[in-house]
Amino acid sequence: MRKIVFFTVFFILIAIASYFLKEKMTPEDYFSAGLEAYTEKNYARALRLLKKSDRPEAVFTLGAMHFAGKGVPENRETALSLYKKAADLNYAPALTTLGILYAEEKNFDKAMSCLEKAAALNDGDALILLAKWYQNGINVERNYPKAVEYYEAAAKAGVLDAETALYIIYSNGKKGVPRNLYKAMRHRAKVEKQNEQLKKLRPSEK
Repeated sequence: MRKIVFFTVFFILIAIASYFLKEKMTPEDYFSAGLEAYTEKNYARALRLLKKSDRPEAVFTLGAMHFAGKGVPENRETALSLYKKAADLNYAPALTTLGILYAEEKNFDKAMSCLEKAAALNDGDALILLAKWYQNGINVERNYPKAVEYYEAAAKAGVLDAETALYIIYSNGKKGVPRNLYKAMRHRAKVEKQNEQLKKLRPSEK
């Protein structure tokens, strides 16, 4: 009888301890666990955990889940609302995503506003997108010096495509951007160096 009482109390104490440990989980804990569940495609668990985190990354991931219909019915309106919430927290990927979605809706003023904010936060995706827009006159008036400005910033952020674009532009010269073989070779060297590094990371072919 005493053994039964002992084990009953023991398991009750474990249950109470587990409850309080769960209650003490931080937004970081919920986000980490939610992201792990998302990676494992356990969307129901991911949704439950991410909702308990106020981190912008968690809010953004919830937006992506609603946008793609993962674990929840696909709902673009809810996704946009969550993206905006993450963007208000200065989360660069959310700003970039909103910029792309606004551009698809032909709302170029809002698109540029979001992308410029993301670019100011050094988001590589926003920087390279703005550079391509200015280079090709997409959604904005063509402006090669502005394109080079964004390509240079994207290159510093580690975007390899930006190095390639700068090599081509400086090799030929464009309106407002004089031909500069020194800069062209410098960017080409960076491209070659990064390609060599990528080759080393790939498994050797037999």
